Amino acid sequence: MIKTVNQTIIDQIIQGNSSERAYFGFFQYGGGMDESCIKANKEGLFLYAASLIEAGLAIEERGFIENSTQTFGLSADFISENSDFDFPFIELINKPRLEMEPFQEYKQSWKVKLMGYVFGGILLFILLLTLIGFITFLKWIF
Repeated sequence: MIKTVNQTIIDQIIQGNSSERAYFGFFQYGGGMDESCIKANKEGLFLYAASLIEAGLAIEERGFIENSTQTFGLSADFISENSDFDFPFIELINKPRLEMEPFQEYKQSWKVKLMGYVFGGILLFILLLTLIGFITFLKWIF
């Protein structure tokens, strides 16, 4: 019964808002990701909200194995082509916020650091050889 009521609400939102008139996009107005915003009209907001509600209902419908994640594709054809970025899917999880593991920061391994130093050393060596060659060339001419 609850699923039917929720699906009826979603259907009413989708039918009551024209996807041709809908405008929705994610835009970055500054240099960093924290300088971003959503630009949308009423139809775009309602249609995007309907797709988020559908994703929420999908969590109830799908069976989750403990500590697993599943994806829910967003078919939001009303999202602006000029949008700076897009979210094509939602990663569904069935855990409370307090049980969520934070994103691990990327830490370079010693191998990656060593490769950086090796390439930097090679570049410095090539620069030094070029400078020595240029000085030798000038001495040879004069």
